[in-house]
Amino acid sequence: MDNVQISHFTDQELITHYQSSGDNQYVGVIYKRYISLVYGLCYKYFNNHHDAEDASISIFCIVMEKLKENTITYFKSWLYIVSKNYILSCLRKNKSNQLRSLYASLLDK
Repeated sequence: MDNVQISHFTDQELITHYQSSGDNQYVGVIYKRYISLVYGLCYKYFNNHHDAEDASISIFCIVMEKLKENTITYFKSWLYIVSKNYILSCLRKNKSNQLRSLYASLLDK
């Protein structure tokens, strides 16, 4: 199937084809549709292009894995939730690491 035909598939059709074939080209179309949404959300929270790019790629890697095993009815809403959960976990992890560094530096003095 060529990319022109695939680009006209609905999100649900792309997911169904990906789940049955495992062919990454279906996720590639989803990626192209939603990367600006995911990147924008990441940038809103990280306020840094580099971190937003890294997070966006990581989110789509997670999405590829989760799509293999889950039934998704409303993809855009689901993607938003997955993205936000990933971002918040990164922010919590970063905050925790900053507190550890601050605590360690206080102990060294």
